[in-house]
Amino acid sequence: MNKIVYLLLVALLCFSFINAQETVAKEEKKSETTGETSKTSEINPNIKDQYHQTMKNLEILKNGMLDYLNDFNDALKAKTFKEMMEQDVGNGLTFPEFYLEQIPEDQVPLKDAWGNDFIYKSQNEIFWFASAGSDGKFEGFAQDGVYLDTDKDIAGKDIIISNKGFTYFPIDEKLYQFSQQCLKILF
Repeated sequence: MNKIVYLLLVALLCFSFINAQETVAKEEKKSETTGETSKTSEINPNIKDQYHQTMKNLEILKNGMLDYLNDFNDALKAKTFKEMMEQDVGNGLTFPEFYLEQIPEDQVPLKDAWGNDFIYKSQNEIFWFASAGSDGKFEGFAQDGVYLDTDKDIAGKDIIISNKGFTYFPIDEKLYQFSQQCLKILF
């Protein structure tokens, strides 16, 4: 009986920690949409910050494309990110003019934190956006999984997001270690 109570307490602590992280992320997103202290177009000197900023920008693009999918049930057909961003989506408007309209024009993410164009791919109702990371060399959309956001592990890695969320991306080292400890305790 004591072991079950202990496991429930550990699970509750893990859930509370994860919930607190989500609350912080929601507050950051809220401040971005209200224009308060938004950093969408800034380039950070720290590689870890640059990766996190690029992830925020990819989220913005993903959410815009999900709105587009909701309207048309198909992702934009384009061979490049630039072509996708310039394509007429109706009434003479481009994707950013219509689907990213709530974002100030100077903050619409056209490039990653290193000044490189994003990469776009679509197949019917599935789409992907990617950043070639700090080295600017994209290794392809087949990449899948996570890597730690330490300076050593993050350098040169790509970031990929699709309809369902990030498919290849950095995770916070402390959160990863905490989750591993929770798993050890629970199992």
